[in-house]
Amino acid sequence: MLRRLRLPAPALPPLLVLATATVIGGLLVTAEASPAAARPNAAPAASTRVAVASDLYQPWLHQARAFPAPKPKVRHKAAPRPVSVSRSELRTAAPRPAMPRTSALRLSSHGGFVFPFLAGHASSPSSWTQDQGVDIAARGYACGSAAVLVAVGDGTIIQEGISGFGPTAPVIRMSSGPLAGRNVYYGHTGRVYVPVGAHVHAGQPIAEVGCGSVGYSSAPHLEIGVSVPGGPSCCPGDHQTSGTMYQLLLASYR
Repeated sequence: MLRRLRLPAPALPPLLVLATATVIGGLLVTAEASPAAARPNAAPAASTRVAVASDLYQPWLHQARAFPAPKPKVRHKAAPRPVSVSRSELRTAAPRPAMPRTSALRLSSHGGFVFPFLAGHASSPSSWTQDQGVDIAARGYACGSAAVLVAVGDGTIIQEGISGFGPTAPVIRMSSGPLAGRNVYYGHTGRVYVPVGAHVHAGQPIAEVGCGSVGYSSAPHLEIGVSVPGGPSCCPGDHQTSGTMYQLLLASYR
């Protein structure tokens, strides 16, 4: 015969409390789930907790320090060292010497032809020789400023330097006197006073007798000659025109 199991009276209240707590807990869970379901875009609670936790730990995160970019170093170029230059490399244009004053010159002329030396400065005609032109030395074989040469007539300097007669030998295209229209050259000269293209007048100083051996020469002297009528600027053949020049020089010599 079966007997009903009856719990003792004192045990009933705890069971009722447990059941009641279970029912209340289920109701609370349902109530919390409903608002969450009503918000489909709401983030999960766990994510919120993680975010809050991360916010709590932010003060302890080490942030990278931002330093300004270093300024570029300025490198100063060294000053260039002076380069020594030899004297042979320093070339300057040599200034032309000043012309002697014509008022102090004593000239001798004949028929519009002026003797190329100052009066009394040339050797005597007995020492003159002829080849292409007439070779005349200054007294005592003077040269440089002691043996100044002048234009035998009016004309224009058309050339400077003649092979065999030196790099400064001038050539005058005559425009007056007995040699007008012809060219007169001065061989074996040194310094010159007038440039190419300059117009000169009769008796004007134009050059000096060169010192030493200038061109094909063995001693300081002047060779003056005249071109063939209508011929080249320089120079005639031996004795081709030297006789004409010799007569003019002899007539104007003093």
